[in-house]
Amino acid sequence: MKKIILSLFLVAIVQLMYAQEKLYFPLFEVINVHEDYQYGTAKLLKSYCDEEARYELILPQRYETTRTNFDKASVQAEAKNAGATSFLLADMNALGETLIISLTIYNTATGERTWGDRVKADGLSDLDPVLTQVAKLMGTQKKVSEVEDIYSVSNYDANNLRKKEADGGFMVSIGGMTTFLIDYPGVSNVFSGGFGAGYFVDSRTFLLEVGGEFKFGENINYRAMYLKGYYPFKTAALSPFLGGGFSYAAHTVENYVTESNGFGGTYDYYDSQSYSGMIISVDGGIIFNRTSSMNLMLYGSYYIGTYSMKGDTPNGFMLGLKAKF
Repeated sequence: MKKIILSLFLVAIVQLMYAQEKLYFPLFEVINVHEDYQYGTAKLLKSYCDEEARYELILPQRYETTRTNFDKASVQAEAKNAGATSFLLADMNALGETLIISLTIYNTATGERTWGDRVKADGLSDLDPVLTQVAKLMGTQKKVSEVEDIYSVSNYDANNLRKKEADGGFMVSIGGMTTFLIDYPGVSNVFSGGFGAGYFVDSRTFLLEVGGEFKFGENINYRAMYLKGYYPFKTAALSPFLGGGFSYAAHTVENYVTESNGFGGTYDYYDSQSYSGMIISVDGGIIFNRTSSMNLMLYGSYYIGTYSMKGDTPNGFMLGLKAKF
């Protein structure tokens, strides 16, 4: 008997854990939108809520005429009769080509507001991705506008962000670098700073970049043509990334060298030597505002050369900021 009671108790707990909260929804209140869309859009939202399994959306039976009464007290009474613990009030307001959707959830027993959000769509044809995101985040602490995902950009967002399957654009950068040289005579300052430019391609799953950069310093100047690839760890607007690439680069070392004159004294002379070859780098950083038509990349990299500079192999670190548009 005890085992039967324990089993029933466990089953009850599991049912409570996975039970959907009943949410009453009396259809969308439409403003500057044809009334025929009231029921169809509500059914679409219900289907996405069923997929998320957080809410059991309860709709009234289809009205023979257009529903115009969305008084909170009336809807609250309907929610009680339907056995729903919460109810949703939502409206669709068309302003020009933009459709503004406002949603608010209230507790049926108290009438208190428990959740709300406002989203925009590029007309009725753009409702599908918008309502998908609404169903995913309904009742959570997140807002649809705060969750930017490059795989679910609506047409409304795309008009502003222009994010496509794969896109590209020009890039400019500023930054600095160090070049570690152990035995090179006369080199006291290993820091160089400068700028770069290039072209990038964002294919969602990876980023490809080709460009050139120039850096200048007291003793060391640097120039390179490079090809790099990066893997972003997230599809969101803010994403860390890791990658690397190859460069054909040249270091030019400019310094004054002191040598003996053969008569017990010394003399100084200006010396400039250039060294070139392949460089390999490992890169990482953060992409900001990736879903926008313009984004920023804060990057750092460690590089090592395949050529020698008076017995030293050039290597060091780079740090900079890239703007892509």
